[in-house]
This record gives sequence, structure tokens and C-alpha cells, in this order.
Amino acid sequence: MSMATVDPQVEASITAWRTDVSRTPAIRADDVAELESHLRDQMDALMTSGLSAAEAFTIARGRIGSASAVSSEYAREHGDRLWGQLPAAAEESLPWRDRFLPALVIGVVAALILRLLALMDTGFLEGTFLVRIAPVVLAAAVATYFLIRRRPRPMIIVATVVLLALPAAFALGYPFQMRGDSVIVAFLHQPVALWLAVGLAYVGDDWREARPRMDFIRFSGEWFIYCTLMALGMGVLAGITLIVFSVLGVDIADVIGPWAAAVFIGIAPLVAAWLVETKKGVLENIAPVLAKIFTPLFTLLLGGILIAVLVQAGTVAGSRELLLVIDVLLLVVIGLVLYTQSARDPQAPAGWFDRLQLVMVALALLVDAFVLIVMFVRAGDDYGFTANRVAALGVNIVLLVNLAGAGWFMLRLATRHGRFTALERWQTGYLPVYLSWALFAIIVLPPVFGFA
Repeated sequence: MSMATVDPQVEASITAWRTDVSRTPAIRADDVAELESHLRDQMDALMTSGLSAAEAFTIARGRIGSASAVSSEYAREHGDRLWGQLPAAAEESLPWRDRFLPALVIGVVAALILRLLALMDTGFLEGTFLVRIAPVVLAAAVATYFLIRRRPRPMIIVATVVLLALPAAFALGYPFQMRGDSVIVAFLHQPVALWLAVGLAYVGDDWREARPRMDFIRFSGEWFIYCTLMALGMGVLAGITLIVFSVLGVDIADVIGPWAAAVFIGIAPLVAAWLVETKKGVLENIAPVLAKIFTPLFTLLLGGILIAVLVQAGTVAGSRELLLVIDVLLLVVIGLVLYTQSARDPQAPAGWFDRLQLVMVALALLVDAFVLIVMFVRAGDDYGFTANRVAALGVNIVLLVNLAGAGWFMLRLATRHGRFTALERWQTGYLPVYLSWALFAIIVLPPVFGFA
């Protein structure tokens, strides 16, 4: 008997590794068996030299590579396998919870809930009920899908439910003054809190680890791109359908339109989630590619904006819309950094693109610092602090700290005084800060400012 089959805990680790590898469409059952045979042979050799079974497994697994690295290698060698296995019709080898059916069922249920909510009295809460509850329904649907796939411990399930329920409870229960700053602040922060709750369901029992958190960041970018593409396709389909039936003299917009919108909004996020999970580690991710394309352009844009705001400081101070656009730009910069990092080889030395991103982050820091100064000046010269201004200040401070930390670790990486893993830990470890701020803006800020 192989020495690597003695320790039950090591056997459980091998089983988990084999399951993780076998989920990739490019790897077949015989490939998994071959990989496991190599793994056990290396473990036997290492244990013969005096290592424990657990130590031998860790080293042997590292030599063979992670599940994503193995998946990428097989995809390069057997790319023809992938396209035949992505459709739902070729899922026989996948466990039930990894197939398309759970995503479809959850999506249909979410669509029906949304349609029933829309049929309710829209006068409730001055017509904002559906706007408040729809993000909760969609986030809960995607979170449920990942809880089924990951099967985490009960503690993770309870925590996910609580994080989903908190923004919903306060957004629905607070006596907001409609069209006031407080309700706008709460609505803008609600999706952030909800999506980070989905992140907990995504990472499951590995929530403490940096790599699963980075996987969630990577997933979020890919998911957004797929949803956007499906929305564009649905828009074209709806437009052609309306034109054809209008030429025929049939008005179907009022009859089919609401149901079609509910079905698409309910199902599309689940289909996108399933697609990203199915091709994970096999196809090149789209988000990092787009990040590399747009990083030089946004670096030039930030340089131009910095010059413009320094010359026209008075205009910046008097324009809330411009400050909002700059905040969005800073968020995009953080997204570009994150998605480029998500596809980076952790062992690769710093190159010219890392230095270009460092320049972009430095410019973003300068712009953010200037915007913060302008905000404090406005608060003192005009009418003091409002819910909107406090929220804007908080967002910019959160972004400033994130950018400053990222800039520091990128500088150390570029000067060969630090490792990429430190930068990755900083970025993924900062996610709870965004969650904390979003919950603060939803729960604390509205009553402080009298829900105005």
C-alpha cells in the first residue's frame, strides 16, 4: 500500500484537491486520475525522505500546481474540450449543485418574486418599494446559488443571511423623506453592502484567505461584463421584436414588456454567475484584459484632470456633479488595479506595467487628496455638513486609504523591496472596510441627519 494513503486527514485533503481539479471542463476523469497518481508518487518519495504525510501533500501539491494553474495548462493543450463542455447539455460529469439547473431555478424564482412585487400597490412608500427591495432579491438569489455550490458551515450561511437582511431592513423600515439626501445615500450604498454579502457566500469557509477573496474580485468583474453583454443583447432583441410587431399592427409592449423585464432581471445575474464559474481558470478572463487596455488611457486622463482641477479650483469647489464624477473615476482606478492584479503571476518580478499602474495610483492619490480639501472647504463656507456631504467625504477617505496602501505596496514591489502577496493581502483585506462603510451609510447616517 502507498505510504500516502495512511493518514485519513491527508486522504480527505487529496479528495478535496481532486474534486476541485475535476470541476474544470477542460480536465477529464482520466486526467484527474493521472494527476492524482503523480501526486501520490511524489508524496511517497517525500515521505521516504522523512517528511510527514501532511508536509508531503503540501509540497507535492505545490509542485503539480494549484487547481487554476492545472486548469489553465490543460486548457492550453486541450482547448477543443472546453467549448464542447460549456453548454448545459454537456454537464453530465458535474455534480448536481455545479450544473446549470440550480442557477436556472433560482433565477426563475427571483423573476417571479420581482414580478409579484411590481404588481403590488406601487403607491406604498411613494413608489420606491420595488426600488428598495429588488437589489435584495437579486443579491439573495446569487448568494443562494453560491451557498448551494460551496456548502459552507452553518455559521457562514447565518452570517450571509444577516448581511443580506441588514441593508434591506433599514432601507425599508426607515422613515425617509423622499428625494432627500439620506434616501439617496442609503440607496447608493445598499448594492455595495449586498454584493459584499454575496462575496461571503462566494468564499464560504475560506473567508479568511486572501486568494479566495481575490477570486471573488475576479468573479465580480467577469460577472459584470457578462451581465452587460446579456443586457445589450436583450436590448437588441427587444427592439427588433417591438419593431416587427408594431409593423404588423400589434402592440405587445404593455403585455409582454413587464414580464420580459422581470424574467431577464431575475435570470441574467444567475446565468452570468454560472458562466463565470463554469469557465473559471480555463478561459482568459475578460476583466484583466480590459484593465490592461484602459490603464494607460486612465493614467493620461488622471494627469489631465489633476492639472485642470489645480487651475480651476473654484469650479471644482462649486460643482457637486464634478466631484461625483471624480469619485467614480477613483473607483474605476481601484478596479483597474484590482483586475490587473487578479491575473498577475504572483512570482513574476515587477515590470513596466506595474510601474505604469504605480504612476496611475499616485495621480489618483493626488486628485483624491485635492478633492477632500475642496470638500472640507465647501462644508465650511456653505451650509455645513449634510448627509450627502458626509457620505461623499467618507467615500473619499475610504478610497484615499485604499489607494495609499496600494501605492505603498506597489512602490515596494517596483523597487524589489516587497512581494506581490503583500499587495494582494492589502487589497483583499480592505474589502471589509467597504462593507463597514456601506453599512454605516445605510444604518447610521440617515437618523443622524433626521432622514432628510
